[in-house]
Amino acid sequence: MKHYIKLLFNDRFRKVFFLFLYSGLQFWWLGKIKKFISTEASNRRYKELYQEQAVKFTNTAIELQGLLIKLGQFFSSRVDILPKEYTDELSKLQDAVQPVDAKLIRIRMETELGTSIDNVFSEFSEQAIAAASLGQVHKARLKNGQEVAVKVLRPGIEEIIAIDLQTLRIIIAVLKRFTKFAQSVDLDDVNQEFHETINDELDYVKEGKSAEQFQANFADEPRIYVPKIYWDYTTEKLLVLEYIDGVKITDLYAVKEFNIASDLAETIFSSYLKQVLVHGFFHADPHPGNLLVTKEGTLVFIDFGMMGYVQKNMKESMVKLVTAVFKRDAGAVVEALDHVGFLRPNADKNVLIKSIKILLNNVFGDMENNVKNIDLNELAIEVRELMYSQPFQIPARTTFLGKALITLAGICRGLDENFDAIKVSTPYISELLPGMEGSPGNDSGSNSNRAFLFDQAKTIALDVIAIPEKLNRMIDGLETGELRFHPSKTFEQNMLEHQSEIASRVIRTIITAGVGVIGAILYNGDAQQLGSILMVVSGFTGLGLFFGRSSNKQGRRKRPRFHP
Repeated sequence: MKHYIKLLFNDRFRKVFFLFLYSGLQFWWLGKIKKFISTEASNRRYKELYQEQAVKFTNTAIELQGLLIKLGQFFSSRVDILPKEYTDELSKLQDAVQPVDAKLIRIRMETELGTSIDNVFSEFSEQAIAAASLGQVHKARLKNGQEVAVKVLRPGIEEIIAIDLQTLRIIIAVLKRFTKFAQSVDLDDVNQEFHETINDELDYVKEGKSAEQFQANFADEPRIYVPKIYWDYTTEKLLVLEYIDGVKITDLYAVKEFNIASDLAETIFSSYLKQVLVHGFFHADPHPGNLLVTKEGTLVFIDFGMMGYVQKNMKESMVKLVTAVFKRDAGAVVEALDHVGFLRPNADKNVLIKSIKILLNNVFGDMENNVKNIDLNELAIEVRELMYSQPFQIPARTTFLGKALITLAGICRGLDENFDAIKVSTPYISELLPGMEGSPGNDSGSNSNRAFLFDQAKTIALDVIAIPEKLNRMIDGLETGELRFHPSKTFEQNMLEHQSEIASRVIRTIITAGVGVIGAILYNGDAQQLGSILMVVSGFTGLGLFFGRSSNKQGRRKRPRFHP
């Protein structure tokens, strides 16, 4: 208890905690009053509130820096948790970090090196060439003449992170205790993933080892390069690595001047397929600042603080998912997503299958004719809407994979508007199973591949053989009444709401007509004034019913297409 009381006197804690508390109270109040307003007005107010809160969080994060920046960047990829208004605004935090004063950086470096900077470097630029939420990078030159990039952890960031992590833990405890948010989102899982990611980024020794592992994975690929790590000067808070003179991969003018844009798109895309499907170890933060291109056309990966892992069972599930998508088998897609852990426990699979069918038909309808006709922007919109409107969750360890692949698709299409992802993907998908058992092309890999194909063929054959028996059971069940068709829970709920709305409207119409009739009788009698008032009230009520019906029709037409 004393610890929490002490936190209350911390200005940073109070700002962050009450920011979340106030946001929660806004949602609570809107939830109380939405029953008194139309559905369309309620939806509009929620969107306005999302936008208002996202802007407020972004401004607070820019003010306080530290872990709030990283938290915003993290949640900008959680389209399964937050609506578009939040994620779009939070994405602005990617470039919202100001560098720390060079004097403080010098003190930190000399503490880590155990000596003066001048004893290690012949040159050191006090102007940061890159700044992030946890550290920043300066250019320097070693005594032997080698140009290096020096990555330094921000002074005092450890204390800030400690406070922010405690604040986040308290906020999650409040959400679990007083809201229903935890029923649809595994908050402990999200917190654990975020906590582990931050700890990894605070350890530059681990980052250096990740860089060397990544370099070893691509040792036979001359088009990909990883800067050398200088371990003699590297500590947990200081990383010294080879400086690479290159341009950002999104510097299209320079890249196209090198006349390598098309080859570069294929190189980066195929490298990620190999990272995910073969190595199971991938660079989880491929934003333009972490991907450089040399004049020779070499793709350089830098910043290995955020790395992702894909386990063997996840690879197998990915194969099943991809197969189901290309077969447009919505049921198999849903089962594969459930197996991987992308569905929440309360997911209505029947409704979800219908939604997946809509997605597949809308986006991949003309795949057989021309793969290039697929609109990636339309695909992103469809997937985003589906993710947020249906009971999806992004399992731990896969959040950054999805974010990386989305970023990657945008970069490749920017480099080459005719980029054919399917053509590039084909050989790497075929190498998936060999890569799981050993290096691609070895005997054990070939055996594994054949075994996998045999298992798939056996499963399909057994399913085909079982079809007549399943049909007989279904027909018998229908005849005896043991088998009945039940609509989905969502369909039932919508039907009950619609019936309730009709009944309520009928009752109000009868009452309105009755008031009008009574008013007319009184007007023709001795109470003309009262009769006039009742007829006016009846008229306005009738107009309200009419326009309310029109408003509800518009609201139904504007309902998200993934809500049946």
